[in-house]
Amino acid sequence: MKKQLLVVEGNAKATSQIMIDLGARPYAESYAALLQNLSPEVECTILHPAEDGPDCLPHGKAFTDYDGIVWTGSALNCYDTTPEVLHQIEMAKGAYPSGVPIFGSCWGLQIFVVALGGKVRLNPNGREIGIARDITLNKVGETHPMYAGKGKCFDTFAVHMDEVETLPPNATLLASNAMSQVQALTIEEDGNSFWGVQYHPEFDFHTMAVVYRRVSKALVKEGYFDDDHAVQEYARGLAAIRPEDSDAIQHYAIPAHMLDASHRTLEIKNWLNCKILT
Repeated sequence: MKKQLLVVEGNAKATSQIMIDLGARPYAESYAALLQNLSPEVECTILHPAEDGPDCLPHGKAFTDYDGIVWTGSALNCYDTTPEVLHQIEMAKGAYPSGVPIFGSCWGLQIFVVALGGKVRLNPNGREIGIARDITLNKVGETHPMYAGKGKCFDTFAVHMDEVETLPPNATLLASNAMSQVQALTIEEDGNSFWGVQYHPEFDFHTMAVVYRRVSKALVKEGYFDDDHAVQEYARGLAAIRPEDSDAIQHYAIPAHMLDASHRTLEIKNWLNCKILT
């Protein structure tokens, strides 16, 4: 029998539609596809609490009917009080004490930090987008099973304007970089388990390029690019990255480990192996 996973879409419907219009899948759909590619033993059900509310589990189902929960990224901000945000905080408050293992990427990390008593703020260091550089494991992170086989320092895909300011009770910091002190954490207590990262191990080059295009106006306004044309050209080149294209790899400063999908997604694979497939 396959392991049943819930994949929670962090974005509101309008943002997901933009991703579709730009040639990419919504976050939850691409995340579910990755999970099923990493292990044929899992089956995914996608939820949309931003629109459908915190009680949007399939009729007659509880969190405990599932083997794991994965929470995607989002263009939302945890400190806003819109229904799309509040619905997800409320759902997270119900999911964590169910004892079902949870993994969160970016927004997924932030939403559980807020739901469990921590604080998220606008990052005073600005937006981290594209490749998060030199994410470094601390002593706890070096031995944590989420990072088995990863290496102490690595680069990875990221896009976020916010960061964790205050850890919730029982949280353990695992990784940091110059942009954000909290790049990974776990929360484990009384049989409940959350693993979260501030970056996007689920992204590929195409998805990252589409995100650049989605936030093009903001990137020009914030001074990352001179104009929209420059953003589009940068995104086009990023999407076309291939291991054999040494000039493009050098231009974008892509480390060799990021060309290896199995390395980029290792945190998710390790979570599956440790928490779901055992």
